[in-house]
Amino acid sequence: MMTLLIRTVPYAVLCTILLSGCRPSETEKEIVTPRPVDLVVIVIDDPAICAAIQERWELEGDERSKLTVLNVTSDDFLRDDRSWEGDLVIYAPRQIGELTQRNWIQPFTSQELDDDNLGWLDVFSLLRLRECNWNEKTYGVTFGSPVPALFYRHDLFSAAKVSPPETWKQYTELVEHFEKRPAASATTTSVDNWQATIEPLAGPAAADMLLARAAGYVSHSGTLTALFDSRTMAPRIAEAPFIRAAEEMLQVVAPNMLSMNAEQSVDALLEGRCAMAIGYLEPVGTFDSVAWNQISVTHLPGTLESYDRRLKQWDIREDNVPHIPLLATRGRIGSIAKRTKNRLAAVNMLIWLAGRTWSDQVAPASEHTAAYRTEHVGAAALWAPRGVPDSISDEYIRVQADLLEHQQSVMVPRLRGSQRLTMALSEELAQAIRGEKTAEEALREVAKQWETILNEELPNTAAKEYRDSLGL
Repeated sequence: MMTLLIRTVPYAVLCTILLSGCRPSETEKEIVTPRPVDLVVIVIDDPAICAAIQERWELEGDERSKLTVLNVTSDDFLRDDRSWEGDLVIYAPRQIGELTQRNWIQPFTSQELDDDNLGWLDVFSLLRLRECNWNEKTYGVTFGSPVPALFYRHDLFSAAKVSPPETWKQYTELVEHFEKRPAASATTTSVDNWQATIEPLAGPAAADMLLARAAGYVSHSGTLTALFDSRTMAPRIAEAPFIRAAEEMLQVVAPNMLSMNAEQSVDALLEGRCAMAIGYLEPVGTFDSVAWNQISVTHLPGTLESYDRRLKQWDIREDNVPHIPLLATRGRIGSIAKRTKNRLAAVNMLIWLAGRTWSDQVAPASEHTAAYRTEHVGAAALWAPRGVPDSISDEYIRVQADLLEHQQSVMVPRLRGSQRLTMALSEELAQAIRGEKTAEEALREVAKQWETILNEELPNTAAKEYRDSLGL
């Protein structure tokens, strides 16, 4: 885990931050005897960020005040309503629909978001305006949510006199180019282990990789909803943009990738087993590999082609922006619990943890987060594992900043039952990757399964929830 840089705040000042949201510098002289503040923070599936919050409180708190931080699994949390006796919750962005529709979290007011300590306008716009929102209301503050990036061996690219791919077509061509293992001096592994590229496809990652590929293809000016018809909720996953993305995906991936996560994908690149890898630069851990000096980071490939559903034809987008990010694949969000008995303290605790002062202290403890403020761009090393060169962390954070300030994006499913939707897509893609089905056959089966899942999970509310999830 990354070592946290501790800034000590007097207990009296800290309590006033929780109760009023004021900055220490503005209030320290006025404080006499603040009353104690007792809060419960529930963290879902992230023991590292749970420990970081607890550690910070123990260093800066007081026995007169109590902060309880609980890490629970997603399954236990959703199964046992009694576990929801808390003041605030930290969870994955995919779960925001589940929590809002169970009425377990409540939105922030505009006044709370305007608090200068939060610095909300400094947060990357797609996280602030889309990922933390539901039904045009802000239900959470982000702790960072990365988009996948392309890592590549710039030494091999330079030797081959090729450039990083801007489009998925160019990416496929580079995979074909690097299918033959480069000279032994350029890599350290045997020819049997060499692959031109590695994509993380284990579990839900396969679905994420397909949606990331399809993001540009479905981002047509006349299309507001990518995955479902917003009125009938008919799945669109078996339509032309997704079939094309799946067919292109099958050209470059292999069955062994179905057991690889994003960390293993980047590790394979460092070990000299591939020329390209898709993944994330997780804030935690330590690397001592000299291979980082041969690696660069850039956006995922994209496309200027998009599919016009109305005319059933392919067009060239006029915005000239090939990279459309896929949101909510990772990350953490903090929200106010509906049942909190001390809303003011809960709000200000979140401002303290995710706002300007402490945003680079707590969030980097989690492997699921990434930089999320413009001011983080100048402090990239805080969001990278130890041993990673500054040049790599700078490239990675600039990719994140660029993509998360875009106007267009595509979101992974965030409805109730979204985990089932994602796994249905991943499992069918796995069959296609193993050669058991064609891409189109797999996606047609996914469409059928998605209809069944929606009927079971959201028999009467699916369309409204989907529109709310997109702010329509």
